[in-house]
Amino acid sequence: MTQTELVYVAGDLVPAAEARISALDAGVLLGAGLFETLRTYGGRPFRLEAHLARLRASGEFFR
Repeated sequence: MTQTELVYVAGDLVPAAEARISALDAGVLLGAGLFETLRTYGGRPFRLEAHLARLRASGEFFR
């Protein structure tokens, strides 16, 4: 059995081969995006609550 690669687009998981975004999308036109990193030690997240707070605050910016 072959697995289909899925990607997340506009709130849905869709097959990568079918994924489409508008050329007018802010991410395409302006390079707008949300990026966060999370440090781990021994496979455990470091300062997870602070990370989640940053992620939420950044997400609110794009609303």
